[in-house]
Amino acid sequence: MGRGQTHKTQILDLYLSGYQFSDIERRTHHSEGAIKRYIQDFAKVILLKKKGFSVDQTRIATGFSHRLIGEYLKLYKQHSDSPHLKRILQDQKKRGLTL
Repeated sequence: MGRGQTHKTQILDLYLSGYQFSDIERRTHHSEGAIKRYIQDFAKVILLKKKGFSVDQTRIATGFSHRLIGEYLKLYKQHSDSPHLKRILQDQKKRGLTL
């Protein structure tokens, strides 16, 4: 995808901005299942960050690239006040997020 944002980050940005799954599916041609998977992966990165994991530790724990983790952390900062972000993190904690 070059040096721009990955499609995962673009999709998460739409979700955190308040778009519904159906809108995101239509705009990005990704399935609801894929979108949910991206949200869960994003939540893993953020929850590990909140637990004090470094980027290297997060990379090892998740298998995600440094670049993707960096994009997710940037997105987290950009949407820190988003009610959708708060819901994502609450949902993942309730589910007992596993890595």
